[in-house]
Amino acid sequence: MSGFEYVRSNGIQETLNILAKEKEDSVLVAGATNVMNDIRSRKLQNKILVDISNIGELSGITQEDGMIRIGALTTVADIAKSALLCKQAPALYQAAQVFADPSTCNYATIGGNIAHACPAADTAPPLLALDAEVEIAKKGNIRTLHINNFFLGFYSNQLDDDELIVAIRFKPQRCSAFEKIGLRSAMSIALLSVAVAVEIDQQEKVRTCAIALGAAAPRPVRASHAEAVMIGSKPTPELYAKMAEALCEDIAPNPKSARASKLYREVVGGSLLEKVFKNAIGSAIE
Repeated sequence: MSGFEYVRSNGIQETLNILAKEKEDSVLVAGATNVMNDIRSRKLQNKILVDISNIGELSGITQEDGMIRIGALTTVADIAKSALLCKQAPALYQAAQVFADPSTCNYATIGGNIAHACPAADTAPPLLALDAEVEIAKKGNIRTLHINNFFLGFYSNQLDDDELIVAIRFKPQRCSAFEKIGLRSAMSIALLSVAVAVEIDQQEKVRTCAIALGAAAPRPVRASHAEAVMIGSKPTPELYAKMAEALCEDIAPNPKSARASKLYREVVGGSLLEKVFKNAIGSAIE
């Protein structure tokens, strides 16, 4: 691994000072599950690796002031074991259950997963459906960005070279669910993933609805066409058929994708979305 320098940072401010000085010459390292792949493939060369894995204040799952806050260095394994998320944010909890292998889950962090900005990132659709906010810090400043604005495109995000993801925040949403289709149930990149968060009124009509997709476009996206079909209506077999048809407007993968075609994603997407929607509604009616 020649051509790299290594620096261990012991605090947020120390990290921000390093990033402000080194900027594009630096790369943050925590779980390193993505960084090591980029080094092996030579996508990364001649960088300063800034190890932030020991910054305790960047880890943990808490609930306060009506919001759930997850530190950027919280591992997927910790999310998969969280009783709070199991009850209050099932979509994210369920995504963690099918995230890679146990070894990877023990190292991969939620901040790293969204920062990598892979279109098929497992945690991205749940966070989009939960209307999450991303807390981002740089030297002398901190900003909050809605996660729908965080992803720019294929492996591209809104982070500047001198910025650090501190945490992700969202309101509890018990009526949510997640599923993905892959070549295997875990240890595979999703061919398509769906997350839903829904609110049902006393007449069992959909009051609010958030549907998010992974591996359906150059970035994780909200399925606005499918959402519009459901809001204000009572779910029926006919409405699910309309929702599946509308979903096709939200699926726009890279036409050169070798992993699955647009047609495949459209065909399986409707059935997958109906299943996830019913799971979320089941939580709403219970």
